[in-house]
Amino acid sequence: MTACALYLAAFSPAAAQAQEMGLLHPNLSIAQLAVNPLFRITPFRANYLMPLTYNFAGADTFTTDSVKHWSHTEVAFQLSLQSQITRGLINGNGAFFIGYTQRSFWQAYNRGESSPFRETNYEPELMWRWYSDLPLPGGLHGRMLTFGLVHQSNGQAGTRSRSWNRAYVDMLFSAGQNTYIDFKPWWRFPEKRKNSPSDPAGDDNPDIEHYMGHFELRLYRNYGLSGLSLMLRNNLSATDNRGAFELSYRFPMFSGLQGYVQWFNGYGESLIDYNRMVNRIGVGVILSDWM
Repeated sequence: MTACALYLAAFSPAAAQAQEMGLLHPNLSIAQLAVNPLFRITPFRANYLMPLTYNFAGADTFTTDSVKHWSHTEVAFQLSLQSQITRGLINGNGAFFIGYTQRSFWQAYNRGESSPFRETNYEPELMWRWYSDLPLPGGLHGRMLTFGLVHQSNGQAGTRSRSWNRAYVDMLFSAGQNTYIDFKPWWRFPEKRKNSPSDPAGDDNPDIEHYMGHFELRLYRNYGLSGLSLMLRNNLSATDNRGAFELSYRFPMFSGLQGYVQWFNGYGESLIDYNRMVNRIGVGVILSDWM
């Protein structure tokens, strides 16, 4: 799908109607779930292009077994799509979706190394979603419950291979019309593959949960056409705590285009360097947000 087509899908009339309710996802309602065309491709997670990012972390941030000199300035972008593959299974609710997210880091300014793609992560998943309007204590409402299976890898071989498989539960809550809380704990499937290059037990990255954590918490706040998002991950260890946060802000520019600023600090920004500290800020444009 081209960027233009993705933009049109993200800001279709259905999406505009959802935005009036404080939501940016065109599928985030039971009524729309029942009438959405099956296999229609829509935005899933954030879709953005940041032509300029800079990592303030030290020179040992990037894995360097294939390139001598990595630049700390690079292009980063994410493409994330989904499609509903069944009708509502229980009274018009509860449908299966497939999703795909790809995140890439491009050394576009690294002239000494032929401007290679430093890393690309691929993340297909299968989801079952249930939408609701469940009143909860504290003024919260339960909006969406998702059970998912997800595979994430970097498509590399040998010592650069990184992958993991997870089952997760994703719970979305609203607090008023424009504030959302998304809590996503996961469980990693054990990996036991023969002749794994990096671990004799058969796991390319046996300590990945120590750095990526056991959950992801996202807080969203919409301000009309602008929006603020905070992501938190943590391993909940009292002795060797690891995690990450990502703070992002989108704002209107012109002709419906939205600017985007993102700050990431911590571990797990990319699979190849999941165990290396990153402190990156980037600017660009966003076509569709998480919410």
